[in-house]
Formats: sequence, C-alpha cells, structure tokens
Amino acid sequence: MVEYNELWNQQLRQKTMRGATAMGLTFASIGLIIVSVVIAFGMYASIRMIQNPMQQKAVGRVTRAHCSYQQSTNASDCIYEIEYYVSNQRYVYQNQSVTNQPFERGNTVNIYYNPDSPSQCQLQPPHNTMGIVFVTILCVVEILTILFTSFIFANKGLAYVSGISKVFLSS
Repeated sequence: MVEYNELWNQQLRQKTMRGATAMGLTFASIGLIIVSVVIAFGMYASIRMIQNPMQQKAVGRVTRAHCSYQQSTNASDCIYEIEYYVSNQRYVYQNQSVTNQPFERGNTVNIYYNPDSPSQCQLQPPHNTMGIVFVTILCVVEILTILFTSFIFANKGLAYVSGISKVFLSS
C-alpha cells in the first residue's frame, strides 16, 4: 500500500511539473507575442517618423517680412511670406515664428517641401533622429524579449517556477 501511494505521489508530481512547465512556457510565449505586436506598431510609427515627406529642397525668396522685437524674450516675433517655385509653379509659404535672426525682405532661404504636395513645406530640414532612436530602442527590446523567452524554453525549471507562481499567486 505504501509503495502504491508513493508511486501515485510521484506520478502526481510529474504531472504537476509538466503542467506547471507548460503553463510557464505558455505565459512566456504569450508575452513574446504581445511584446512583438506592440513593437510592430511602434516600429510602424517610428518608420513613419523617419519617412518625413518634406525631403525636396527649393530656394525661396522672402517677399514680405514684418518683425517686432520682444524685449521680454530678447527675440523678434516675425511674420514671413516666402515664395518658391516647383516645376515653374509659384507657391507661397506664410510662417510666423520667434527668432533671434529674422529674415529680411529679398533674402533667399531654403524651403523643404513634399514632392507629392508642394504647398506643404517647412523651413527646417527634416530631422529623423527621434525615429531612428525609437527604432533602435524597439529592436533592442525585441531582441531581449526573444533572448528571455529562449532562455525560459531552454531552462524548463524556470518555466516550472513561473507556472507554479502563476497558480499560487493568482488565487
């Protein structure tokens, strides 16, 4: 009778270990999938940041500049009207900005415009730094998540502990 109970306890422990290990591996897999989906959305947004449509450069001429000096900020509050040409078509860009170096009427400036819609433009060249930083961080997080999940799959004992903790800590 004692031998039967010991055999039964041993089989029960093995089934419990297998079940807890499977549960730990399942949670690790689900975690990997969730993190991967979130990172995929983050990558999409970051790549959209990198692909700024205003990449084409044109030279514009300041046709109107009205600036008033603000003593409190030690800068000028300016309203500009800049005309530029794309494929022999005239576009006018109006901008209001606060600057330390205002443009004067007749100055030439670089305009960065969207080739699909030349009326969309900006004075500063496009900056892709934040998008590149986000892509780098997301790649590192994805690699660490994959390594962690691989480590859990390689070390079934950790999956067992994770599964047991889910059973006892969730109730």
